[in-house]
Amino acid sequence: MRLDSIVMILDLREMSLQVYAPSRITPQVNTRDDVFPNVPNGDIPPQSPLRIEHRNLSYGVAEEDQQFDLYLPGGCRDGRLPLVIWLPGDDWSNSSRMNCPLTWLTHHGFAVASISYRPSPTHIFPAQREDCVAAIQRLSQDAAVWGIDPTRICIVGKAAGAHLATLIGLDANQKYHDT
Repeated sequence: MRLDSIVMILDLREMSLQVYAPSRITPQVNTRDDVFPNVPNGDIPPQSPLRIEHRNLSYGVAEEDQQFDLYLPGGCRDGRLPLVIWLPGDDWSNSSRMNCPLTWLTHHGFAVASISYRPSPTHIFPAQREDCVAAIQRLSQDAAVWGIDPTRICIVGKAAGAHLATLIGLDANQKYHDT
């Protein structure tokens, strides 16, 4: 699997997804039918208002710094879920995955992962990017366990997290776990 897209904008009101890819200056707009072709009427089936939370899942050897939280829609579902990965951090010195702002997506049929990475004061770049790639590989490898579609993974972030998402998306030489 390759992560070529840098930015994906979900618009649930307009039922569209915009993908900004490195090879394109203008966005490619897909309708909900393009993104979810196997779902009747192009709509994501409603999920339970409850969500399942898996916290403090490890993807590395560093204690708390190399962990992620995974949020899944409650209730039964058919098929695999698209995954949205949240990379937090105002700067590389703090990457608390707590209070993920995207958990509301679980009510619309998405799995959400919030990843923490080793801080920059004690770990020199590219350790942060390598941590994020390791977490993505772990999520891809365990996709069947969580009911995630490893071919539909989106990475988003804020500030330092957005920078890391861009670095991962633009790395043409990076090979990710093939599923």
